[in-house]
Amino acid sequence: MAPPARDFKKRPKAKVGKRAPAKLNATDTSFKTANVAVRSQGHSLEKNKYATNQSSQGKDAAFASAAARMELVSSRGNALSMLQASLRHHAPAVRTSGLKGIRDAVQSLSSLGATLGASILEANLPSLLPNMCRCWLDEDDDVRSLAINLFGDIITNLSSSSEQSDLKCLAPFVPFLCAYASSALNSLDCDIRKDGALIVGILASSDPYPSFSLLTSSLEKEGGISAMSLEMGKHVDLFIPSLERLTSSLSLGGRGRNSEGSKEGGPKKRKRDGNKATQPTGSSLAASDSTLLSLAFLLHSSLVTGGYGFSSNRNNGNISRRLDPSLRISVECTFLVGGSARANSLSLFREGGRILDESLRPIRSIFDLPVLPPDVSADGHDGTHFDESGVPGLSSSSEDGASKIEMVKRLTSLLEILREKFVEVMHSGRKPSNDKDGIIISASDLETIDVLVHTIRFVHRRCQSHQMLPHEHHSSMPNTTTRMPSKRQKRGNKALSDIQDIGECLVTYGKTVNKTLSLLMESFPICPMDNISVSGYDSYELSNAGICSALAELGGGHQFLEVGTQTWINVVFSYILPRLNSTDATEAGSAEKVATNVLLKVVRKLVLPHGLQSGSNYYLLANPLNRHELLESFAATFFPRLEFPSTFVEKDRKKCNIYASSGSGEVGQRLNQLAPTATGMTAAMLLTTLITQSADRLLDPPSDHENKLHEKSSLLLLQMASVLPLYIASWEERLPNETGLVLASLISLVRQWSESSDGILDDGSVLPIDRALNDLCLGLRNSLEVLYTANKKMPSIFERLPEQVQKLCVGLVGLLKRPSGALVKSLSVICSKSFVRQRASIDDPGGGGCITNSMATYIMEVVSSLRKTMPMPTYLTFLLECSGIERASSTSVLRRRTAGEDGDMATDQFSYDRSVDNLCRFLTTSCEQPSTKVLPMICPILRKWLTSTSVSTNDTVKQLIQARAASSILSAFTWDEVLTNGSVGIKSDFDAFDTLLVDSIIDQFELSAKLWSGCMDDPEDQHRVLVRLLGPFTLLLRYRDGMFAKFLKVISSRVVQQTLAAGKGPGATEQESALSGKINVSEVNLKALLLVLKSKDPVSIVELVRGCDELQITLMSTMEEIDRAVAGGHLAYLGSKLVHQAKLCTL
Repeated sequence: MAPPARDFKKRPKAKVGKRAPAKLNATDTSFKTANVAVRSQGHSLEKNKYATNQSSQGKDAAFASAAARMELVSSRGNALSMLQASLRHHAPAVRTSGLKGIRDAVQSLSSLGATLGASILEANLPSLLPNMCRCWLDEDDDVRSLAINLFGDIITNLSSSSEQSDLKCLAPFVPFLCAYASSALNSLDCDIRKDGALIVGILASSDPYPSFSLLTSSLEKEGGISAMSLEMGKHVDLFIPSLERLTSSLSLGGRGRNSEGSKEGGPKKRKRDGNKATQPTGSSLAASDSTLLSLAFLLHSSLVTGGYGFSSNRNNGNISRRLDPSLRISVECTFLVGGSARANSLSLFREGGRILDESLRPIRSIFDLPVLPPDVSADGHDGTHFDESGVPGLSSSSEDGASKIEMVKRLTSLLEILREKFVEVMHSGRKPSNDKDGIIISASDLETIDVLVHTIRFVHRRCQSHQMLPHEHHSSMPNTTTRMPSKRQKRGNKALSDIQDIGECLVTYGKTVNKTLSLLMESFPICPMDNISVSGYDSYELSNAGICSALAELGGGHQFLEVGTQTWINVVFSYILPRLNSTDATEAGSAEKVATNVLLKVVRKLVLPHGLQSGSNYYLLANPLNRHELLESFAATFFPRLEFPSTFVEKDRKKCNIYASSGSGEVGQRLNQLAPTATGMTAAMLLTTLITQSADRLLDPPSDHENKLHEKSSLLLLQMASVLPLYIASWEERLPNETGLVLASLISLVRQWSESSDGILDDGSVLPIDRALNDLCLGLRNSLEVLYTANKKMPSIFERLPEQVQKLCVGLVGLLKRPSGALVKSLSVICSKSFVRQRASIDDPGGGGCITNSMATYIMEVVSSLRKTMPMPTYLTFLLECSGIERASSTSVLRRRTAGEDGDMATDQFSYDRSVDNLCRFLTTSCEQPSTKVLPMICPILRKWLTSTSVSTNDTVKQLIQARAASSILSAFTWDEVLTNGSVGIKSDFDAFDTLLVDSIIDQFELSAKLWSGCMDDPEDQHRVLVRLLGPFTLLLRYRDGMFAKFLKVISSRVVQQTLAAGKGPGATEQESALSGKINVSEVNLKALLLVLKSKDPVSIVELVRGCDELQITLMSTMEEIDRAVAGGHLAYLGSKLVHQAKLCTL
């Protein structure tokens, strides 16, 4: 028997070093884990695949294979996905190695060609940019430097392609790139903030190495920046606070900035040495000065874009705002908070409440972003606005006032910081020892000064672009606090304080402008050290020109200026005047050319009206004598007197006031070199503005006290205008907009001219201004001919210009009247090309100039309006040459079909019908009774064209085109006489000419049959071509006396002869008929004759036949003769149809 169970188990005795046994109710919580480690299986296979390709087919074959798949592969065969995976590694060395591999892959694309390489890179941008931007924020300096250099490589690669030179493919990523750049600017790490400023400069300049020279070249282009920079300008308010803080921390005085650049940190961080992306060669900016440069580029891009910042609501007088997704994304869009670093930032439309238009939807992806229409520029206004009144959440006046206050305060603070930095730089200089004005500065500080001055100008421009400085209302700004809209009164004292704050902010900004203006005046001009080279002196001239421009811009808004601050005008005038007298502008260095260009823009501000209201006569340079002296200096340098045009005779040269009695070739050669430069373009635009503003008042009688000065200024203006044709000729087609403005200004002058009967006006009969205007217009007739002259290699300048500019050129010719024979000849050649439609080809690279048919018609209409001012033979020769009939050939017709026009070889004879239609219209309207005056004069050329069908040649198309043109012209004159005189049977004085015309008509039938061979076998197609061919012929046969009888006899004899020659007469078998030639011209003649007999209104042959018994007998006899000739052959059915139709005509 088993012992009974014990209720309690004996507790074991605990011993040292022995584990206590587990309790009975204890749970076993131990576990084991296991994992399968596959070391980069997919990446290894991919790497092995590329390695295999390289070993078997070579390195080039591997790249070609990757290019076919639009993939990025490094020179070692590493795919982009593998390299990007290493960017997430914890070790900085691995991340650095991955970025080097990606840079190698991007740089290797250059070996594939610019277009293909850019296409591959564009396809990989969505996956490449997020990983690259994450490295911008890396704590390791090497990683950040390589990431910034990688972005520079991307920009360089894309810019090398002609399709992506404006970086349009990067524009959609700009909001995403801005998010990371803003994060870098707001980092706690000082070096990351400096790198963030460099990234902003790269984004705003679209260049891997932003420099001051690049900034000046951008200013010369007047808004020609890339699409990425334009998009970057819309996000300017996102970066200004960060860049302002970074700028305020810079040390520019005592060269202290040279010691910056190192930082304390762990061993993982490197020193900012040569591995960092440096400035390009030739730039003396220190590393910390790149912050100023980035700020300048950012403000410049915002001005070009017209970018309205994230927090600004623009007010143009009427409170209106787009409710649909704006073209300027930064206005109504913001970044969604909490976006993942691995994904693109999400851009959302700020609705603010219910939108009235239900079709408007928020931006949720890149495909929802709006697109600029073709007629809206990026910096213009599209004009599509909705009234925001009554829309909840969008019509908040307090928010609008708050945004204005914020913007004014921000710009005021930024301008004050820039002024302080300018003071720091000036502390390193010294006053001249000879008690002259200005300050002596070292050449190493010049670029820093230039960047500061340009940034100050951009800040002031941005204030004006937002219309925060309303000129017409600022003087009464304090009064606006006493009267407010009722909606704001309900808001209480807060709305009143907002208005008061706006006024106070504007006053504060005005005080800052005054202090900045005084500082620039104290520092102007900047003087060089002793023993400086000529090139170094040019750099100082450029800096002083920039300060002059800043003085003009800051001092132009006089509503903020204190009493006595207008003294800068006299200082600037004294500085500019001797520099405009320089005659060696073409021999100057690049810096001096840029300086001269900047000074010309200052001259523009001084000599043009600048008032509070449009149309006022307020000038910055108030003294009219000083303005005239400045214009004389300007004219002597850029628009000197030229020698007389060839249209002037020797006796007239003594009476001319605007041309020199004798000229030297050196003046013309100097102007030819100066005109294509940016300085020449600026000078021409300034003169164009002067002409446009004063052209209407040019001939107005001035007051007594202004008589002499007004006359001198007007004569000077006309003398300068006489040089403008040389400028537009030197520009060729490169500056179409500027050419159009120059032509429009010349038109405004010529419109006031009343041509005298004898050309040159007498000294005692008119005022000197009237005589000078007459001389100008006579000279323009000759000087404008160069625009229309072409050579064998290149078309004329006129043909290479846009159509709108071409219309201005032709309109100017019409206003000048009496065109010369050479000009008429050139215009006829230009018009003929439009109908010949020559296109550039491999064999003829210079044949690409060709105007449109509508433009050619417009030229013919203008010359037609001038036909009474030229000899009639010259005018008729112009019309005939304009048609291009003389130049017609099978080659030209083939080029028309190659250019995309409809047609084939069988219908090539109709390719000049539009040209012939224009020619007939102008010939019949040349004068009264054109049949008796014009037709005899053009009979020789018509006879030549008609006889071309009887000459044996290989160019059948040319024969048909010329013969059809001659027949159509005769038909037009015949129809004009019928409509004018109501004649039924027009007597012909040229019996031999009518016989030639009949032979030519039948020859055209037969030549057309040859063209049909092998390309037009369908009878319906042949019928349509014959109907079109018979149009002008039927009219001639109907209304020219005796021509139809001649036609019947000639075509009958032709058919009989052709039938007998082909063995198709009576008794011929079907086999003999089949053995005849491939082309049956007899069949074409018979079908054409049948269609003539069936013709109806307005040209009815039946009425002609029924009205003449003799013609009825002739018709029946010829039809029976033809029927006997073709009887028994395959054309017998046509013979019976002709006899039947003849009987119907005689009933």
